[in-house]
Amino acid sequence: MIWRFTGSRVHSEGAERRAQCGVALSFWLLVPYVAADSVLGRAKHRLAAQLGSAATTGEGTQSLLCAASAVAVLLGLAVNAALGWWWLDACAGLAVAAAAIKEGRDVRRGHDCC
Repeated sequence: MIWRFTGSRVHSEGAERRAQCGVALSFWLLVPYVAADSVLGRAKHRLAAQLGSAATTGEGTQSLLCAASAVAVLLGLAVNAALGWWWLDACAGLAVAAAAIKEGRDVRRGHDCC
């Protein structure tokens, strides 16, 4: 995006289109990360149950919250594009942040997560 808004590209429709394609590509590259984070989060939860480790459970929950955050961004952008609900992305982010606060408190107190 810095490239997009430097030099003669500031008012260039061609540069805007190339920047859009780059941003779209970055979203598609995010998909494997979200999928892997989700799988790792579940695997950490299974391992935590075997080990009896609340810390490992919390780490698994962190992975799942990262995946949820990425999904929330993608869905928020899609809904914004379709319906113009620009505020949905921020609301989803606040919901993920609230979940992170709750899980952090639970792990700190030694309670089971999720």
